[in-house]
Parts: sequence; structure tokens; C-alpha cells
Amino acid sequence: MKVEAGFQSKTRLRYPEWQAQYEEALTEFDAEKLPQKIVIAEAAIFSRAEAITASSLHRAELHAIQDALAFLRALKPANPLCS
Repeated sequence: MKVEAGFQSKTRLRYPEWQAQYEEALTEFDAEKLPQKIVIAEAAIFSRAEAITASSLHRAELHAIQDALAFLRALKPANPLCS
């Protein structure tokens, strides 16, 4: 079992630059910790997106980033602390 940024994953992360932080946000059940986990995940995702946007070699990852950001946005309305 591999540990990435505090998250235990049974599989290797396809996008290690941001996926561990994203998975931590998705699996956070403490409503008070969730907003910070979302901020950390978004920062990692935006940083990676900025680094790869100009390259056509990363289309699959950019699509995964779009999906991840959509899921994080969906978590925000469910938690009033994320406003």
C-alpha cells in the first residue's frame, strides 16, 4: 500500500502531482476539515494545469483535471464552511 500526502492508496496514482490531495478532499468526512482539503486540492490542481496547458501531450490529464474540479465544486455547496 502506497502512502501519498497522508492518503493510503492501493494503486499507483496516475497523476501524482495533484491526485493525492484531490483524493484526500473527496474522502474527508469532517465538515470542518473539508474546506481546507478542498483549497489544498484546488491549489495542486491549478498549479499542475498551469504547467501542462500549453502541451498537447497532456490532454487526458487536462480532462481529468476538469472532472476533478467539477467534483470539488460539487462538494462546496454541500458544506456551508466552503463558501
